Amino acid sequence: MKAHRKRQIQDLLAAGPKWQEQGLVFTTALGTPYAGAWAYAQFRAVLEKAGLPRQRFHDLRHACASFLITQGAHPKEIQALLGHSTIVHTMDTYGHLFDDSRRELAAKMDALLGPAKR
Repeated sequence: MKAHRKRQIQDLLAAGPKWQEQGLVFTTALGTPYAGAWAYAQFRAVLEKAGLPRQRFHDLRHACASFLITQGAHPKEIQALLGHSTIVHTMDTYGHLFDDSRRELAAKMDALLGPAKR
């Protein structure tokens, strides 16, 4: 990020009064945001170079949430990261991925109280 910031400052100096400060981290040489089509083209190129199948850019969001869930991140933190307005939305979208944690919780209760008698 430090190297990126140095390049951005060089762009700012080169652009002079044409620079359009918008408080962005990733910008064109004039400080403006990249067009969505450009970002998607870059994403496709990275996937192709890595030998991965084509996918939607939005799939990265789902992958991020899924990875966090499998690593035990708290659903409220995932909600905040994704910008969901409610935890209900997060759980409706990703709740099925918490099945393993439910089994782990049940095993912990069994360890504490003993297995349920049938």
